[in-house]
Amino acid sequence: MNNNNRSSELNTIVKVALLLGFAAFYIVSLLTGSVHLYVHPRMIPFMIFAAVVMVAIAAVYFFKYINPGVKNSGIRPLLLFIAALLMAWAFPAQTFSADTGTAGAPQLTAVGGISEADISESSGAPTPADADDFTSADGSTPGPANVPDSAAPEGILVFDDQNYYENLYNIYQDLDAFVGRDVQLTGFVFKDDAALQSDEFVASRLLMVCCAADMQTVGLLCRWPSAVQLEPDAWVKVSGTLDTVEVDGDTIPVIEVISVETAAAPDVEYIYPF
Repeated sequence: MNNNNRSSELNTIVKVALLLGFAAFYIVSLLTGSVHLYVHPRMIPFMIFAAVVMVAIAAVYFFKYINPGVKNSGIRPLLLFIAALLMAWAFPAQTFSADTGTAGAPQLTAVGGISEADISESSGAPTPADADDFTSADGSTPGPANVPDSAAPEGILVFDDQNYYENLYNIYQDLDAFVGRDVQLTGFVFKDDAALQSDEFVASRLLMVCCAADMQTVGLLCRWPSAVQLEPDAWVKVSGTLDTVEVDGDTIPVIEVISVETAAAPDVEYIYPF
């Protein structure tokens, strides 16, 4: 067998190994649940389809391998794919950490990136014009988010995994309607000595629109005299009353904290706008 034939066979073998390796990585990520650290749940069907397609293509290349008349180049064009596959298996999936800068600091002056139309059309979530599904502590639905202060509904505005972004979006869209409202939310502690006072922290969550590449930190500023005792990235449940504060000329929401309790991290630490 001459060198060209050996190079051609090696190229085909490596292609089959790469395709099966990536397909196996997708399948293992799906079975272990680590896929949620990489992509939005709505992308999972596409990953399943991709794994099936890669196995099918690997089968095609295998039949080419047993056909001596097919010629391929060497493995040099495949080196980048080999490196990517090795890195995928070598480095375990990890949750992003805003405190270490992997997802950036929270944008406290706005909730950007997702429009009102995106929320209403893609998920049916409430917007300032039609929000009417906020959940209170007693399980009731207090009413529209954009009602005047004088008619503001009673009850605690509870943030959970499903309504976290929608609640946050509506607060920023119609802040006056929420001033004085009792709120309760769970998040991880974000601190920034350069931007926040010693009695301030942000109760944060990581927002994923599509995949880990677009991860961003969102949350509400909290003021609490004992904030200095909180460890960055620790998960806490915050209860307090919503107020406003001026930051760099912008009026933003702030929670005047009544209590902070230690909380367990949720099974899926990210939230999704739709």
